[in-house]
Formats: sequence, structure tokens, C-alpha cells
Amino acid sequence: MGTSSLYDWSTTAANNASITGSSINWSENQAPSTINNSAREEMREVALWRDLLGGAKIATGTNTLTLTTGLALAAYSQNMMFAFENTTQNTGAVTINVDSIGAKDIKKFHDQALASGDLEAAGIYLIAYEATAGNFQLLSPVSSGSIASVVADSSPQLGGQLDVNGNALGDGTLELLKFSETGSAVNEFTIANAASGAGPTLSATGTDSNVDINISAKGTGVVAVSSSMNPSIASTFKALIFGF
Repeated sequence: MGTSSLYDWSTTAANNASITGSSINWSENQAPSTINNSAREEMREVALWRDLLGGAKIATGTNTLTLTTGLALAAYSQNMMFAFENTTQNTGAVTINVDSIGAKDIKKFHDQALASGDLEAAGIYLIAYEATAGNFQLLSPVSSGSIASVVADSSPQLGGQLDVNGNALGDGTLELLKFSETGSAVNEFTIANAASGAGPTLSATGTDSNVDINISAKGTGVVAVSSSMNPSIASTFKALIFGF
């Protein structure tokens, strides 16, 4: 890096005798007059780093954020992590440019672009640079799609297939509906609602051309039809056969 910062400090103590481009000087037999400046410079660097991790820095922009660290960084590296306060809710994928090094994507869930509303105004977010992918990963939760948002949403929609993982649907104490999944399944039920004057439909659908609908009672239980059967059965000479 051109201008020194604490990211230039080495994890090997002997390599920190002096830092190029900095007033830090802990070399052997250093002049007493350099002690004050060295200690003060280290305190400044740590204070700046503290602000970066505590959310004291402000990132400006909507989808193309800029962030000034105070450390005058010259390149991104794997060990960089920043917390910042956002100013404007994003409307789509987001990039961030730190200390004018260059814009990099911010990804959520490791490799997904941010969606509209993931960053809110006045929200504080933590990001870390991933050198292999060359982007920042969002470490803090997104503002959209949280549990609170789902509860408040009067018409939530699934983005994919619902996986109940063998659990039942209900109010948490009483089961309403259970699902079991066949590993080689190609057929399923489709439930369709209906407009005024028509009834909803429960259909067998799937890959096969002809698909039965199987209704099974438990133990000695019976399959009961609580309303009258279709009156057209008799008029069309169809027979309903019960097995005993």
C-alpha cells in the first residue's frame, strides 16, 4: 500500500520496527523524540479502526455506495471488515467504493446480489472483503425479508417450493395437515379455487397420463361423504359400487 495504515502492520513483531509512510518508528535505539509520535500514531490508527467496526462511518449513495475510512487505504485485502451507517434505502444490487479504491459488489448469503430494501436508511451494516470472489459479503442481516417483515406482510408470497420437512401445519399445538414425500414421486394434488357459481377443484396431476386419487381411512374408519352425491349418477345409468 502507498499510504500506511494498520492494515500494513505485520503479525510478526520484529517486522513492525518502522512502517513506511507512517510516523510509527519502534526501531532499535530509536531517538527518544520519536516515542511520542509513534504512540500517538498508533492510537490514531486504532481509533479509526474502532470507528470502522462500530458503525461510526457513513456510506453515501443509493445503489453505488462510497465510504471513506480515514485510513487512506490503497487496495482491498482479505482481512478488511467495515461497519457503516447507510443513508438511503437501496433499490437493487449494490456496490461500494472504499477510499476510491474501486467499486465492488456487496453480496448477501455469500453470493447473492442485494434486492430492493435490503439496506435501509439509518441502518448499520457489517461487510467483509472476500478476495477470491473480489466482492464484499454482507455479514449482518438484511432489512427486508426478516421474520418481522413476513408477519407484517398481509400477502406474503413464496419464492420457491415450501419445504415443511416432515412437520405438520397448524397453530403450533394442534395439527391441521401433514405431508409425506415419496422420493420417486411424479404425481401430486393440485387445488384450484373457483369463481362464483362453481366449486373449487381437487385434481390429480403429474407426469403420468392417468392418475388415480386414493383416499384411505385409518384403522376401521370409513370414508364418509357428508353431502348428497351427484344426482346425475342415476340418470346416466352409472353405478356406485361399495366393496364389503
